[in-house]
Amino acid sequence: KKLKKIKSQINKTSTSLIFLTRTIPAAASVKNIEQKINHFRDNNAQLKKNIKFAKSRMRGSYLEILNAMNAEAEKSKAILKSTKTTDEEIKKGKLKYKEVTVTMVINSDYKAISSFIEGLEQISANIFLDTMEIKRKGEILPNIQTKLTLKLCALI
Repeated sequence: KKLKKIKSQINKTSTSLIFLTRTIPAAASVKNIEQKINHFRDNNAQLKKNIKFAKSRMRGSYLEILNAMNAEAEKSKAILKSTKTTDEEIKKGKLKYKEVTVTMVINSDYKAISSFIEGLEQISANIFLDTMEIKRKGEILPNIQTKLTLKLCALI
């Protein structure tokens, strides 16, 4: 009887051990899933922060942004010869904004154009340098003529 009872307990213990060995890897993968979920939550929070920042840089009218760009040109001692703008209204999902293409012709030295481009970073707007063309012209030497095509986005 005692031997039978001990064998029964060994079988129960053995079954419990088998079940336990099967659940341990599952528990490890659950822990890994929890880490992945936390990682995705962190990424999601960072993306929301980035979207909020991008939207904040799109506030204000594009005319205010153009005025800030003109002021930056003056500050950089660059002579703004002409500015031409075209705009396009874009709707993506719930977001409506204007994409404005600005073509500027500037006469300056290299330092001034460099300073102007660096100064664009300080303007609270999404401004992208699309193209830049530099020419040396005899009539404005030692200065250069720079044609910049910039794109900016402003919420409607």
